Amino acid sequence: MRARRALRELLDGMAPDAVGREGSCILKDGRRVGWAEYGSGGPVILYCHGFPGSRAEARLFAPALAAHRVRVLALDRPGFGRSDPCPGRTIRSWVSDARQVLASLGIARCLALGVSGGAPYAFAMLHDAPEAAGGAIVCGLGPAEALFKERRYFFPAAQVALGLVERHPAFTPMLARLSVKFLRLRLEVAPIRYAGGCDREVLADPRVDGLLTVAQIEGLRQGSRPGADELGLYLSPWGFALERIVKPVTLWHGAADRIVPIRVAYHVVERLPFVCTHYRQADGHYSLPIRHAEKIVDALLQIDGSVSSASPRGVSR
Repeated sequence: MRARRALRELLDGMAPDAVGREGSCILKDGRRVGWAEYGSGGPVILYCHGFPGSRAEARLFAPALAAHRVRVLALDRPGFGRSDPCPGRTIRSWVSDARQVLASLGIARCLALGVSGGAPYAFAMLHDAPEAAGGAIVCGLGPAEALFKERRYFFPAAQVALGLVERHPAFTPMLARLSVKFLRLRLEVAPIRYAGGCDREVLADPRVDGLLTVAQIEGLRQGSRPGADELGLYLSPWGFALERIVKPVTLWHGAADRIVPIRVAYHVVERLPFVCTHYRQADGHYSLPIRHAEKIVDALLQIDGSVSSASPRGVSR
């Protein structure tokens, strides 16, 4: 508890541009959704946090907002942070939660930003939500079939887990519970032990490491079950096809990413009709969003509201 309190104090001492406001929304079914907002005015970016994570993770992009008149709204997914659990939820069902929060805040239009494990949810918004005009995917997870096909490029523990789940799907719940319980026992960014040099360099900054660690702690505050359910959703069909997303997407991935290998991104790009790719040879899973936050926001603003601003499927620029 002392270590966690110290990390929270570290976050509270961050620069003023990282300070936002927080609140909650009561959905039609009575569930509560926790949210945080950073920046003010202008376009709204709906931030879909990674795994394990929470609304606090969006503070990574707070400094980048200083150069723009932009708002970032981050929601805790069901069972994470301050959001109530939702047994039996799906990736697509979360879109209804997000739309209700947007409506409660008077937001009729947004841009979706999915980082790492938040990517499936950003894609779901682009597929189902008329409010979402376009999106950015940063070091994002791909569909289960892509993860299985490219599992040999993942870090060792993930290789074993993906191989076992692909051969024996019934083991998925057990492996998911064990994985999340392990994460809750460790007070560090997960899985930092597998990160490359570029990621370790940015995580050496105590503010960055502290922020990500607190976001993880906050995300898992309700126990292991929500996180285990989330892993199960990643490894199951998402319920929609990427090929049917006709809104513009800007996709960012690092060649040095050891958490979600860049080969997963290649599968995603092949399936998106309108996508602009930004591959960074010298960046990994953590360094890319931290070093290029302002460029990511710039790219999102450039595609705001215009399908024609994105390239046809498979074309990079």
